[in-house]
Amino acid sequence: MAHLEDLQEALVNADKAGDVEAAKTLAQEIQVLMNSPLNQLTISDSEQNQADTEDILARQAEIDKEAKQYNPVSETARSFAGGLLFNLADEIEASFKAGDLSGEQRQAALDLIRAKHKKFQQDYPVLSTGAELAGGMVLPGGALMRGAKGATSFARQLAEGAVTGGIAGYGAAEKPEEDLESALQGAVTGAGVTSALSGAGRLIAPRFSEDVRKLSGAGVELTPGQALGGIPEQLERGAQRIPLIGNAITEAKERGIESFNRGAANKVLSNINPNLKVPAGMSPQDSIDFVNDAISHQYNTNVIPYLKFDAADKNFTDSLDAVVNKYSSVLSNRFPELQKRAEIFKKDLLANPSGNNLKIVKSNLSEEGNLYIKSNEPKDKYFGKALKDIKHNFLLNLSKQNAPISRALIRADKAEEDYIRMADAFASRTAGTGFTPKELGQSIRKQAPSRVSFAERRASRLQPFAQSGENVLGGMPEKSSLNLMELLAPIGGASALMHFSPETAATAKTIGGLSAAAMPLLYSKPVTQSVIPALLAPRPRALTQAGEAMRTISPLSSQLFVNREEQQ
Repeated sequence: MAHLEDLQEALVNADKAGDVEAAKTLAQEIQVLMNSPLNQLTISDSEQNQADTEDILARQAEIDKEAKQYNPVSETARSFAGGLLFNLADEIEASFKAGDLSGEQRQAALDLIRAKHKKFQQDYPVLSTGAELAGGMVLPGGALMRGAKGATSFARQLAEGAVTGGIAGYGAAEKPEEDLESALQGAVTGAGVTSALSGAGRLIAPRFSEDVRKLSGAGVELTPGQALGGIPEQLERGAQRIPLIGNAITEAKERGIESFNRGAANKVLSNINPNLKVPAGMSPQDSIDFVNDAISHQYNTNVIPYLKFDAADKNFTDSLDAVVNKYSSVLSNRFPELQKRAEIFKKDLLANPSGNNLKIVKSNLSEEGNLYIKSNEPKDKYFGKALKDIKHNFLLNLSKQNAPISRALIRADKAEEDYIRMADAFASRTAGTGFTPKELGQSIRKQAPSRVSFAERRASRLQPFAQSGENVLGGMPEKSSLNLMELLAPIGGASALMHFSPETAATAKTIGGLSAAAMPLLYSKPVTQSVIPALLAPRPRALTQAGEAMRTISPLSSQLFVNREEQQ
């Protein structure tokens, strides 16, 4: 059986909380206990307690009567002020009315304010919630939102939600000794609510960079962190070092590199035919072979059988001399060597103008130029550049002299140039593994006609694709490598939180456990191959606006949930 003192303390608490039904029930129990034979010996000690109980009930009845006569307009303003000041508006108003920061008069004013507002919330739940949310979006919440518009990252919103929830929890605490616990619980609730609402908003109206859309449109598999960027990507990199979870992330990123290789191969093939694609699931090595075969087929079927060239044509000889003479001052003592090489090139064309030989001469000139360009000697680089210019001049004249098949020729030549860059990037890796976007970019830069063309992203059709890949995918994924101290750090943090607030620690543990269990699923093939591409698909404008609204209000909505939680 409960002791009389315990029941009386519970009655006082129920009175402060504004719970009329509980107060009446407790008062009846106290009355029964005081009238029992066991308490007759101490009735004199209980007379004062009984009087206090009667005073509390009388005061509670008076508060209930006044609460029913609330003004909806005033209470709407109180809801707005509550959202504006993180649940501290009632405390401020009570202190102002009592002219004191503590004492019985202030407590009485606070009890009446809270009773009226609770009745208003019960009668007008939509109006009270809307006014509270509107207040939160002005100040200080509004200031937070205005400052975050340029960079509303998930981490920033999560921090805002935790701060908002923590302050709201502190303001909603009934007793001073409950302040810390209520603030901690409010912070965890705020972070959780923000995470849920902001996450839902991001699913409804995700924001993706142009690089991400470009890669996804080319069939490149992306992880959630790579797609979203920013803090989610940083968290993903950290999680990649954790065993099991990290393995799933690493495998997803490796699939991304392989799909990037297929995407690059498809870019090369698009020079020949936009509809020609590397079969899905093909390895990087097989992709290289597939592209090489397609280019050879283009030459052998649509170009070489019809190709012809007159090396004695005046337009060709004059333009060739102009290209060679352009390097007279740059090459100085090596200029005669360039002149000799140009003459050999011209004689080869005159001796055998067949389609097969024309292709061989062009390829040899291209390979020779690439070798010189790779040299560390400036003179060699200029010599290689001169050979590239000779080849380019030859291709222009070849196209003019073969107008009927010029389009097929140009397509084959462009495909071959891009293929050489892709094959060079592939050769820089261990046999059988795909190249990274950075390696493809380095190959393109190495073979660029000039620094200007590379700077302007026109050195190759593959260049924008390679740079997008480098911005989003990075290099080869690393394996998980979390050391012992890094594993023990979260355990120590959880222990400290448990010491201050077991309930808060339990909430955080549940959230962390669910996240750890769900993470491997986020990096499965169905997600990277189907879900993320679906998220990138265009959406109706109304849906996008709804998602943006959810993201914007997510940190401010946390205090509404904290309020409802405290009221319950």
